[in-house]
Amino acid sequence: MTHDDLVCYSCGDRIARIALNRPEKLNAVNNALMLQLAEAFRRFDEDVEADVAVLCGNGRAFSAGADVREGQMRTREELERSVDPMGLGTPFANLLTHAANWKPVIAAVHGYALGLALGLVLECDLIIAEARAQFQVTETSRGLGGHRHWARLKARGAAAFA
Repeated sequence: MTHDDLVCYSCGDRIARIALNRPEKLNAVNNALMLQLAEAFRRFDEDVEADVAVLCGNGRAFSAGADVREGQMRTREELERSVDPMGLGTPFANLLTHAANWKPVIAAVHGYALGLALGLVLECDLIIAEARAQFQVTETSRGLGGHRHWARLKARGAAAFA
């Protein structure tokens, strides 16, 4: 692991640990973190020493969601050309669905799991959450559709939470 790692990967006792590592920003997901997260999931998929992965966040929170500040730095033209960061064909959409070897992923949530991070948590096979963990669909309050989260919450119900 280097200081530039936004996602840390380790494996021991057949359990991979994938940790979001941007604690100074509450693990807000920017483009660089998303690319490293996609690489970590690819590595987990190919790791013959790993049977299961635990996805977690370093620091005070699992993740505050998308790095809104990074989005605000874009020009109007870039924003008009941008796509839904969780839409089809994006790195996010393919994180847990394009695996060659299906293996379970457990989300270990503490602190916040907001917006895009909630979407990531809901894609996992099991969710382990601290009693004070906070989940929120933040897209709606910003004028964006949170339909994906609501649909996943309804489909999964409380059965995914432990």
